[in-house]
Amino acid sequence: MPNAGLYWSAIYPYTLGEHKSGNKFKILDKERLSPENILLKIPSKDEYIPIQGSILADTYNSKNELLKEKGGYLAYSDVTQIIKSQKQLSGTYFVANVLAANGEVYGGTCGGWVLVVVFENEAHSVKKIITQDGFVYGSTSISYDFSGKENEDIRVLGAALEGDRNIANDKMIAHLPQNNISFPLKTDIRKENDFFNSTITKNNQHIEERAPNSLNTFRIRPFYDIDLSKEIIAKDVGFITFKVISVADKTFQFFNAVCVELTETKTTENGLTNNNITIEQSLPQNTNQLFYNIVGVFKNKHYAINFVNDLAKEKIIAKYWLDEQNNLYYIYTQQSQSEQEAQRERNILNEQKKIKNWIRIK
Repeated sequence: MPNAGLYWSAIYPYTLGEHKSGNKFKILDKERLSPENILLKIPSKDEYIPIQGSILADTYNSKNELLKEKGGYLAYSDVTQIIKSQKQLSGTYFVANVLAANGEVYGGTCGGWVLVVVFENEAHSVKKIITQDGFVYGSTSISYDFSGKENEDIRVLGAALEGDRNIANDKMIAHLPQNNISFPLKTDIRKENDFFNSTITKNNQHIEERAPNSLNTFRIRPFYDIDLSKEIIAKDVGFITFKVISVADKTFQFFNAVCVELTETKTTENGLTNNNITIEQSLPQNTNQLFYNIVGVFKNKHYAINFVNDLAKEKIIAKYWLDEQNNLYYIYTQQSQSEQEAQRERNILNEQKKIKNWIRIK
């Protein structure tokens, strides 16, 4: 375990407030203590360990009155040695004394913490992990440079402060400058227009092995783990930009990371079976004389197979072939003798409900 970092963040413009009427709030205790000292309890110890962190961001000191009124802060401490000192890392971790506003505050109050741990495992593939921290809000962009490395699997994860459930117009947009493609991050749980929705998720599943384990975490959202491999296709992607858009609900994203699986070897296999659906890889003959409706291009065979399975669920029969010159897997639904015939098939495909979510190339 080369690194373990503890982040904590909260809305803390003052100690105690009271709602009077409308948008009017009364400060009952204006004291604001320094929030960089907390307590950490690890599985191997019965007592709490004092932790002194560093303040990475604090809108209480902002010249912007709206940000100052929020009083949101972010603190960090490197706890690598504390975590590594244990013989057994797994277990329940507790954090205490995270300072946040009490009572009633304009816009609401919240607070929480995230422990970010990076592990090494020689049995796993080589990965490049890039992290960034600090407050990102409004329409701020954050960028990642992969140094042009080929990738098989790309995931993004992060955590944010604020972001109420069912309050729309907060998004996270990914942009690939190389091929000028932009798309919103989303899953079945995190909708495109309510991405920061006060849930804690991983791989499109709620994380319930915690206390409390409610689906609404009072606007502190660690983690979302989104697989971008289906969107990042066809070309080597060495650079990606994320933009946080928050309109009605002012979201402060405070941690973001990208995990890239680096390509080491590639193999070609035939006759694969997945989920009881036989996936056919067929290298078309006389490709220069036929026309194909390509509905997806993937660098990773695993995702190509998954995509063919997804199409099968929509009663669309698809096949794939590997172009060994560029190591790309092409998914096609039809091979036609003429361009006109291929276009007619394309028009039928375009009527499919989910076709707007497919990445199509000509």
